[in-house]
Amino acid sequence: MEYEFLVQKRIVGSARGSFTLKFHDTPQRQDEQSFDNHQAERFWQRGGGRLFNDTTCLIDPTFVVGHSYLAFVGQPITRRSFERIESTSGQLNFNDKWLQYVEAKLRGRQD
Repeated sequence: MEYEFLVQKRIVGSARGSFTLKFHDTPQRQDEQSFDNHQAERFWQRGGGRLFNDTTCLIDPTFVVGHSYLAFVGQPITRRSFERIESTSGQLNFNDKWLQYVEAKLRGRQD
């Protein structure tokens, strides 16, 4: 499966307007919720996130066209590597707790 993404906001990494990711097309159990904009305690607990390991212990994410994701591009892929960030009328929810956490941790980091 191949997914093409449009970059809405870059935190770190090379400047680009889009990027493509390829994964196996194996259907997986995944959650498209945002965990109440990542406010829900279960997201922050061990094993939290929308992605799940399959029986081979690999994570092959799937995505929904029109949804926005905070993407950690590259290996290793974790359960929180591609979290959904809700948007309204095409505008990201910049108050999302996971987005704010990642931005704070990476602030000032050069690639």
